Amino acid sequence: MAKVEVKPFSIKGRTGKYGPMGHGLVEFVFEDGEVVIARLTNDFKSKNNGKTTCENPPQIDWETTPPRCVGIKLEEIEPFSSRGLNCMYERGDHFYGIGKVYMAIFMDQCGELFARFWSRNRRIEGKSFFIAGISSISIPERGPSGTSSDSWIPKVIRIHYESWVHSEIKRPR
Repeated sequence: MAKVEVKPFSIKGRTGKYGPMGHGLVEFVFEDGEVVIARLTNDFKSKNNGKTTCENPPQIDWETTPPRCVGIKLEEIEPFSSRGLNCMYERGDHFYGIGKVYMAIFMDQCGELFARFWSRNRRIEGKSFFIAGISSISIPERGPSGTSSDSWIPKVIRIHYESWVHSEIKRPR
């Protein structure tokens, strides 16, 4: 990963003066000159001679740590229709500069799992995967509110989602 310089993001307020935007928003200036506005979290920022720098773009905020799983494989496939599939997990993450991105995991009637990384932003290239190696028994039932925890999402899926988000943040528009 390329080193980036991180600066507080400023916007023009109602008074006509520029000030920090707040909510942890920062401007990432990459070595190649690209600028991305994103939310800064404390787990990857560090001080270096008065400048804030980071090695990686913003991290995804997962609710839980991933379970220990071996033998799970993701195979990239063509985009698929989710009609007739059960949505087992869905999340959305908002990043300034690219908008909201989503990850959804579906199960078909045979117990096979499929993942989709997507966005309503037309400039974002979505990805679809077939997930092999997860038993349908290990997936918790969705709660009464229709949501499920990310406690069963293995690390390999999380890594693919994070790398996809990072590639979309870095991709020229």
